Amino acid sequence: MKTSLKTTVITISIIVVILIALIITLYFVGRKQGKKVATEGNRGKLPQETDWGQTLTEVENSDIKRLTLAIYDDLKGWNIWGHNRSVYEEYLLADDRTFVGVANYFADQYGENLAKWIDDDKFTFSGITDAILERLAKHGITA
Repeated sequence: MKTSLKTTVITISIIVVILIALIITLYFVGRKQGKKVATEGNRGKLPQETDWGQTLTEVENSDIKRLTLAIYDDLKGWNIWGHNRSVYEEYLLADDRTFVGVANYFADQYGENLAKWIDDDKFTFSGITDAILERLAKHGITA
């Protein structure tokens, strides 16, 4: 009887040690992956990094810079007089390369996530800002 009790205790002890080792391993692996995601940031791929083809044209580059500056100017500060609806309509109508380029250029220039800025500002133009946030999320850029 003593031998079977001793064997059972040893078996249970081994199982507990294995479970603890597994839990600790999973914890540190998850923590490492979380740090990796945090350092990579929350941004979609630049248009030239995707399979959309060629690099950005001069027109696309100038549109990206112009829209980014217009959106930043509209979102910064208190906006006592309201937001400029036409900027967001134009941004929503932009092609995918320009659309993603604006979000990435915004992050590069201002160190901020455009989706988060739009979401945090809590304004809406009959669904335009919701559509922008949905489209940004489709490209992997979330608030």
